[in-house]
Amino acid sequence: MPVVYVILMLAMFTGLNVIFLPGIEARKEAITADTKAVNMLAYKNALTTYLASNSSFSGVIPDGSITLPTGMVRDTNWTNVVSSGVLYVYEATPSNTKTLLDSLYTKTSNSYLVGKRSGGNFVNAKGYTTSTFPSTSPATIPDGSIVVIGQ
Repeated sequence: MPVVYVILMLAMFTGLNVIFLPGIEARKEAITADTKAVNMLAYKNALTTYLASNSSFSGVIPDGSITLPTGMVRDTNWTNVVSSGVLYVYEATPSNTKTLLDSLYTKTSNSYLVGKRSGGNFVNAKGYTTSTFPSTSPATIPDGSIVVIGQ
């Protein structure tokens, strides 16, 4: 009889895991995306501060030239380039994470300057192709990367 109780308890725990585990994983993914979005926006803010003092700058702004918030460790997947006076902050390696894109979109007050590069086009966070990347935009932005344009 005790074996039956053990089997029933194992079945109950397995059932609970099947029910609750997807929700836990979704919350974990949302927290990770939120953390990355905050990190990216702090990085972008540091770049914008640098550009305010160096308005004629063009190219990649090196990390040594910017001042990040105290205690912040920059996610190395974020990079930048200034081309024709426009700042592009983007992923060096596309993450293909819709949750991250949604978090950035929300944190930027639903800015249409948050999106992805897709086949040479800029597709905003809502999925609309708003334009082709200008001819002055850098070709170094990988297809599929999350991009935030502008200062």
